[in-house]
Amino acid sequence: MGGAHGGAGEFGHMIVDAHGPECSCKNRGCLEGLASGCAIKRDAQQLVKSGKGRHMLFIAGSVEKIDARVVGKAAIDGDKEAQAVLANAGRYLGIAIANVANLLNPGAFIIGGGVACGVGDLILDPARHEAYQRTYPPYRAFLKIIPAALRSQSGILGAAAFAMDQLESENDKLGTD
Repeated sequence: MGGAHGGAGEFGHMIVDAHGPECSCKNRGCLEGLASGCAIKRDAQQLVKSGKGRHMLFIAGSVEKIDARVVGKAAIDGDKEAQAVLANAGRYLGIAIANVANLLNPGAFIIGGGVACGVGDLILDPARHEAYQRTYPPYRAFLKIIPAALRSQSGILGAAAFAMDQLESENDKLGTD
């Protein structure tokens, strides 16, 4: 992590809907609260409680057991309601991507994590569409949104790399003092 206080890169806490649900950080409308595995689980459970989402309920066995993996499985099976839950999350991801694209104009967005890697284009296509619509027009032709090569392992491997960097930094300090 970089930044003045070690918190740069908190992509998940970018506000993408000012009237969205409360996030774990106590803000409203964070990407994490709208497009994470927990958000997908919440939205799917609400859908099932409203009397819809029968295929997700069938797969899970009970409302409480519905999670992002169940939604992904149902979506891959062709369930339109599960696909809509993922598409909604993808649109919020696309809004966040467009914000970063407009601010920093990076060469590519590499999306990792269990949900995105597990369902691929079912979440990435809506993200691409939304990001393309909201990105500053001169940048659109260069907008790339691709799945992480490390798939769902990217988070844990990134954490391990960060820990190794921290350990190396501490060892350097001890060696120079």
